[in-house]
Amino acid sequence: MRVKFNVYERVAGLFVLGAVVGTLGIGVAVAVKKGLFEPKIELETSLRSADGIREGTLVSMQGLRIGSVTAVELMSASEVRVRFKMERRYGDKVRADSVVRVLRPFVIGEKILDVSIGAPEALALAEGAKLPSEPTTDIMDLVSGKTLGPSLAILGRNGRKLENLWPSIF
Repeated sequence: MRVKFNVYERVAGLFVLGAVVGTLGIGVAVAVKKGLFEPKIELETSLRSADGIREGTLVSMQGLRIGSVTAVELMSASEVRVRFKMERRYGDKVRADSVVRVLRPFVIGEKILDVSIGAPEALALAEGAKLPSEPTTDIMDLVSGKTLGPSLAILGRNGRKLENLWPSIF
């Protein structure tokens, strides 16, 4: 049995086919623009704390987005291993003297990993290499309960009690 389509059904079919092809084309264009098909290299670093770092956290170099965090693993009480992928075209800028810093680009917002550019005379690092990290502190870290709480407890134990300083609060 042969199915016959009238003119309206043919036009509707072409419209649906065009919409599907257009959606696929736009999806591929966005993926290319975001760099999903660009070759990447994987590196790692160790941090004291993974506060604000998760899979998908932005990795930057000189303010440019060059990759993202792929894995965060707790190794010990004082070490967290962070693996990240970055675009291969920036790989020649990562040298033996490059360091990773955890920064917050603005006072509020998510943290990022910032990889410094190494000196041209330093040795280039191979894929999978471990970069050293430098600790940083921002204003949000200073006023967090994790930092402020122990400081206030020490202040309360040393000499004067907090209750004596501010009796109306307590």
